[in-house]
Amino acid sequence: MVDRDGSQFRVFDGHELVGFTMAQGEGREYRAVVHTDREGLPYGEPFPVLPTDPLRARHEALQDFLRPTDPDYPQGPYVPRVARGVVGDGG
Repeated sequence: MVDRDGSQFRVFDGHELVGFTMAQGEGREYRAVVHTDREGLPYGEPFPVLPTDPLRARHEALQDFLRPTDPDYPQGPYVPRVARGVVGDGG
């Protein structure tokens, strides 16, 4: 699900936040969520453009950010899932 809040976009997989945009200079930058801080705010690895598959972007960001011994490290290659819902622009 894509939720639009003004000029910000947040991408959810069910109730889990997997990506978001943030202001970067004159434009926006997409970030795939790799963890949340103590206050529950997301920390993301930047991507140059908004990806067509946010779950793939998150999978790749986790592989770049985490060590293979980390329990949250994604095992194996990314396998896209069949969409079960509707993706909307929040409007």
